[in-house]
Amino acid sequence: MRALDLLLGVCYYPEQVDPSEWEADLARIREAGLDTVRIGELIWSGLEPEPGRFRCEWLDEVLELCRGYGLAVVLGTPTATLPPWLVEADPEVMPVDDRGVRAAYGSWGTACLSSQLLWARTELLVDELGRRYGRHPAVIGWQLDNELPATTCYCQRCRSSFHNWLERRYGDVSALNEAWGTAFLGQGYTRWGQVPAPLATVRVGRQNPGLLLDYVRFQSELACRYLERQAEILRRRSPGRRLTHNIPGMAAHIDYHRLFGPLDVAAWDVYPGWIGGLPHRLALGHDVVRGLKRAGYWVLEQQVGRLEHRAPPAGALRLWTYQAVAHGAEVVLYFPWRQARGGSEQYIASLLTPDGRRTRSLAEVERAARELQQLAPLLRGTEPRGDVALLWSYEDHWALALQPQVPELADPWRYPEEWYLALRRADLQVDVLSPSDDRLRDYRLLVAPSLYLATASLAERLRGYVEAGGTLLLGPRSGSKDEHNAWPRGPLPGPLGELVGATVEEFEGLPGGEARTLRWAHGDGRLSARAWCELLAPAGAEPLLLYADGPWPGSPAAVRRQLGAGRAYYLGCMGEEVVAGVLLEALRGAGVARGPSVPAGGELVVRAGGGRALYFVLNHAAQEARLALPAGRAYQDPWTGDARPAEVELPPYGVEVLLAYVGQEVQGAS
Repeated sequence: MRALDLLLGVCYYPEQVDPSEWEADLARIREAGLDTVRIGELIWSGLEPEPGRFRCEWLDEVLELCRGYGLAVVLGTPTATLPPWLVEADPEVMPVDDRGVRAAYGSWGTACLSSQLLWARTELLVDELGRRYGRHPAVIGWQLDNELPATTCYCQRCRSSFHNWLERRYGDVSALNEAWGTAFLGQGYTRWGQVPAPLATVRVGRQNPGLLLDYVRFQSELACRYLERQAEILRRRSPGRRLTHNIPGMAAHIDYHRLFGPLDVAAWDVYPGWIGGLPHRLALGHDVVRGLKRAGYWVLEQQVGRLEHRAPPAGALRLWTYQAVAHGAEVVLYFPWRQARGGSEQYIASLLTPDGRRTRSLAEVERAARELQQLAPLLRGTEPRGDVALLWSYEDHWALALQPQVPELADPWRYPEEWYLALRRADLQVDVLSPSDDRLRDYRLLVAPSLYLATASLAERLRGYVEAGGTLLLGPRSGSKDEHNAWPRGPLPGPLGELVGATVEEFEGLPGGEARTLRWAHGDGRLSARAWCELLAPAGAEPLLLYADGPWPGSPAAVRRQLGAGRAYYLGCMGEEVVAGVLLEALRGAGVARGPSVPAGGELVVRAGGGRALYFVLNHAAQEARLALPAGRAYQDPWTGDARPAEVELPPYGVEVLLAYVGQEVQGAS
């Protein structure tokens, strides 16, 4: 499918307002300069109030109104909100947590995905919606389910399904025992039925790491298959429409590379207030989602105001919109259009109050819509292009989360976030990719914050990349575990040891902000390391950084190895200072030029293609910012065509976009 032109819209809930207000709402959405609505993702009981009795007339009317007002519709499959009759028919459809407690009914996203009744009723519902609306001219796409949480269920049905999954994976129990190392504590199994679900009620110590990781894999696969079944139905019923799903923020509990494989476009929900409001973490999230399909993506829910507590500053919503578009979003939908009068999300801000009055957020949306409608023709055929690829996998994320070892590493996003922040501070554009991506050789530098579950085949691919002239930068704990979450049979970093030319002799976690001091092996300057440190023993590599204190003074903390036409770096530490220092060394070695200097709180994203480049300059700070774009190019205002200087000044939370065409240089520039 060809890329969409930019679409802006809202999440609209006609079931929450009186039908007499529908037409006025949709007219106001159109008057605001918006062209898209998402509808229906949370209203199963409103469409099927009793088993097999569908009541869709109200949705017929809404879709016809949307058609009349020229509004495109992303229609949801409302399987995230179970109808009361389904729970009444099978109370065990509600999931059981890791302490053996079954969830109460009353929220969304809570279901045992091993329930055959859930699958059967889902298929009937999705088929009916596809039959009824699959070819409706207003419907451009489908959101399958809603923020699927891969609710980790530990019920007996899930345990039985897990046993079947294990048998397919390992073949026989003896292979499982070997993979998991069940000789520890004498836990060797003789039958599949003996394998427990990994409940948190063990009295002493922790569950087997192999069991824990495989259970996450099993639940992730179950979630992926659940959405894949919905996709199969809609492919048949609704040809030509895009299929997607919305990731809840920076969630990582599902393998989203696999989940989006059979879908058309990746998507996520952007709530800066729930991820700390950190600009670089928002940017990382956008780049992660773009990398799932290596294409434009959708934002299916964009925060428009306060969530529970603080309200965002004036200008923030327009800023977030431009940030999404800069990073490659094709669709941005604001959540919600009208504040809910009842229910558990009453305090989440909206574009209209419950009684239909405007909010200040709507004015920002209207301004962004006017501007971006004019910019859309120039966006067509452009995309963000990374200077560097950052490698990250969901399986590595899961395994690191299971054994963080220190509280500071409880959230595995810290690993890629440190490196991403360093790359952006070095003024580089970043693509975030899976280590299994087949286009890694397109990049002169690969940064892998932690290839924790490294395999021999991955190590061989990376070796070929380096020997062919690439530069690889590996972070700590890489190669620490095999695919079963067990230590490798040789020294750390396992299959990556020969590639980097070093082994890991010892390691330590540094809780509570404790730090170690490092010095360059050949040069001046000191850097601090935090959270995690490793003692390296070179075996073909040269030391790059040495410890200056702690238990290993004078010993290597980072190494560099020339291999064929390229270089491999291994950094055995974490911490912003040491990460930034080693990155700059690797950039010099790789010949990767830094971009224009961006001030703290600033962000520069470039979309290029079709002989032109659009420079999105964003200020996430409460102070004014100034940024100088590369000299020698002829910049212009994309809205007016007027010439613009390379130096950009931005007010707090301000946005600027400059256009430059390939081959148009400033006269006299060298």
